[in-house]
Amino acid sequence: MVQKNNLIGKRMKLARIAQRMKRQDVLEKIRENGIELYPTGFSNMERQTRHVLDFELGPLADALHVSVDWLLGRKP
Repeated sequence: MVQKNNLIGKRMKLARIAQRMKRQDVLEKIRENGIELYPTGFSNMERQTRHVLDFELGPLADALHVSVDWLLGRKP
């Protein structure tokens, strides 16, 4: 059984789907902020099998149009 290491991944996926964004759309927006993230890494984040690194958190929130606090589960 795979351990769920990334609590942010579930909220990433919720935000992406709610906005009808494809994974590639999010990856392109993240690249605009200078972060290179590969599709497999992003998928692993959403599946909660890869941690989100500290320098990835802000660009992910920006790309998904949510706050870092929301991704961290601090705000409903």
